[in-house]
Amino acid sequence: QWLEAAATRFASALSADDVAAALLSLAEDFLAASAGVVYLLADDGELHLRASRGPISVDHLHVMPRDADLPLARAITAGEPMYLSPYAALVEQFPSLRGAEAPSQVLQAIAAVPLVHTSRVIGGFAVSFDREHPFDGEERRWFESIAKQAAVAAERARLYEAERKARRDAETAREEATTLLGIAESLSERQHDLES
Repeated sequence: QWLEAAATRFASALSADDVAAALLSLAEDFLAASAGVVYLLADDGELHLRASRGPISVDHLHVMPRDADLPLARAITAGEPMYLSPYAALVEQFPSLRGAEAPSQVLQAIAAVPLVHTSRVIGGFAVSFDREHPFDGEERRWFESIAKQAAVAAERARLYEAERKARRDAETAREEATTLLGIAESLSERQHDLES
């Protein structure tokens, strides 16, 4: 059932923001995740926040440094998912989360999964749960499968956005060329009038 839902939601996603929103809605709908974030690599090579849900405040992290002491940054850097539960294990590995703005009850477990497309990490997502979460083998396969689908959808959206930008740029260039041609013709006519 979730495979069909994922395929449908990702197929209708035309932008990176649409893909990110679809990814978080799937985690919420099928796993009851209480919060989540999605970061994608932008043209500047930085990880930019594309979607967030839940009570976790990420206003200060619109761009996430790759070396941030956060599960998602580590998962993206390593190119491997991280599954952390319970809260004590999470803050043992990431002490900075002890003072996080997010309430500890929302951080009882975290899955941080990189988005990999053709061997290249293009971003990642993290979801948290308000209860301890065992992350059994089936659930880990779900996360990794959904991450693969999201990576393909994000790359498709990036290419679609790049094509739209290229078309806009070509149209602008055509309009500018037409304007310059008109100016050149006008100047040529004036020169001809002056010579007459």
